[in-house]
Amino acid sequence: MLRQPTSVLLDSVRAISAQLVVVGHALGFAFLPNRYEYVGQSGIVLQAVGVILFFALSGFVIAYTAIQKIDRGRYGLTNFLVDRTARIYSGLLPSIVLILILDCLFGMYAPDAFVRYAAFFNGGTFLANLLQFQDYPPLFGVMLSPVIATTFGTGIPLWSLAVEWWMYVFFGAVFLAWPLSFQGKAIAAGLLVLALPVVWENAVGGRGGGLSIVWLVAALLALAFDRIASVFRRKTAAWGLLALVTLIALDKTPIQLTGGYDLRLSVILLLTLFFGLMAAQATVWRVPDGVQSFARRLAGYSFTLYLTHYSIVVFIKFVVGLEGRALLLTSVIAANVVAAVLASFTGGRRFWVYQHSDGLANAKRHGRTI
Repeated sequence: MLRQPTSVLLDSVRAISAQLVVVGHALGFAFLPNRYEYVGQSGIVLQAVGVILFFALSGFVIAYTAIQKIDRGRYGLTNFLVDRTARIYSGLLPSIVLILILDCLFGMYAPDAFVRYAAFFNGGTFLANLLQFQDYPPLFGVMLSPVIATTFGTGIPLWSLAVEWWMYVFFGAVFLAWPLSFQGKAIAAGLLVLALPVVWENAVGGRGGGLSIVWLVAALLALAFDRIASVFRRKTAAWGLLALVTLIALDKTPIQLTGGYDLRLSVILLLTLFFGLMAAQATVWRVPDGVQSFARRLAGYSFTLYLTHYSIVVFIKFVVGLEGRALLLTSVIAANVVAAVLASFTGGRRFWVYQHSDGLANAKRHGRTI
């Protein structure tokens, strides 16, 4: 089981990741340098670091949580998919509605600037994004998606949400399908086939430069986390030193960014996170309740913030007309406030849905109609 300092660290990294993405995009639109310059190399794009950390956190938390629930019993593929669907769509549905409203206003009041997004602002693209088929790749030349579309309007960050969704499906179909009946295994195999194009594309390159590898490696590390932590108990300083050394190695590693991503950057960030989690798990100290509450609050709306911030930034730039530091400061504050308010109304919905997933799974096991 994760100790309190480890949970706080996970919440903190999740919150920081979202803020890195927001600040990185805001800096870009404000025409300020959107990269932290490391000595001896060209720099790292902030939003790429945020996205990589998001995927590392996702793979680790999803796998660790699934194993804990399996050990407690009564948790299978149906529970997992209901849980993940509730989590994704409790944030996606209000976020994409907000994007729709902002883009309608954007098109009305700044049509010349909206031209670059207008081709993606239509019903077909909206539906594709709801079904997680945005930027869905072919598998060895065969297109399995019923639609061909990219991200909806100014909802550019939605591209990575589709990758995340299909990683969930892939993980569930591979790790949770074994106890199922023949019919259940057939359904899991179909889901696996649908997930493979996205997993493969983002392993060999793709838009995120190997993000599916980051997710899967983080998941594998999560499966071994408790065992490793039990062997190296009370080694906080050693794990912390490893995390620091790995992070320093980032400065000495030649990074070649393609679209802001590089697999070596991903590996270094993943190892830094893992060693940091090990250090937190080994510590005997307790993080103050105030720090824990603050980290949890910021992390609580980070998913909504990630999905909506880009549309808010471009709206403030092109419709409100702010530039430079005013744009940077206003857009970061506005994106956080809007996401926090939106998440406060929608965040609890997924828990209601998940509470009913046990009944759904039991009904399936006993052959009742759902």
